Amino acid sequence: MSSTPAVVSWQRNVWALTLCVFIAFVGFAFFSPFLPLYVRELGVTDPRKVALWSGALAAVTPIMSGLLAPAFGRLADRFGRKMMLIRSLAGFTVIIAAMGLVRSVEQLFATRVLMGLFAGFSPMAMALATVSAPRDRVSVAIARVQGAQLLSVAIGPLVGGVIASHLGTRAAFFVTAGMCSLALIALVFLFQEARPLDPHERRARARSTSFAAFLKYPNFIAVMVLLVIAQFIDRGLGL
Repeated sequence: MSSTPAVVSWQRNVWALTLCVFIAFVGFAFFSPFLPLYVRELGVTDPRKVALWSGALAAVTPIMSGLLAPAFGRLADRFGRKMMLIRSLAGFTVIIAAMGLVRSVEQLFATRVLMGLFAGFSPMAMALATVSAPRDRVSVAIARVQGAQLLSVAIGPLVGGVIASHLGTRAAFFVTAGMCSLALIALVFLFQEARPLDPHERRARARSTSFAAFLKYPNFIAVMVLLVIAQFIDRGLGL
């Protein structure tokens, strides 16, 4: 009898997180394929400069996210992972809407930099899925969230293309902002996070999961190199 509420709780949380990830990533995929076209719309006509700006715009947000990832992790331990996802989605809603209002490629680049300050949504969602499920069901939780992410990447560009062709490229940014706000509402009202760690638990976890400790694991560096290569191929080919 006592196990039923726990089962219902983790199932509800994982499905709520899956819905949130799906909605948000469908929105993200609305405008990502059309950034080069948007660069042209903002007045850059030289094909070489279009390529340069498109690459810079695509790269700057992940760079900022990667540099700030350790800080995001510490904040998540202090304030909770759900709060960090709320931070990301709230920031994305405002910044992506602003991307639809810019008048120059430099302004667009600035919004992408700001977006990096609120990034970390995907790894934090995966971490939240991991801790939300019982240990023997973690793989199920991760599979659901990753499946939603992959499915959204397949659906988003198609729907985004229809919207951009009928309403214009800028409309894709406003629709994405709306999708982020819907994901935010779903996260706030449907997902129930366990209590944050107390200060003693945070210190114990920090000592046990330092980066130096990870380096001592066998094959850790090799796995990291393989992940970097896989991500490079994935992002480059749109797999």
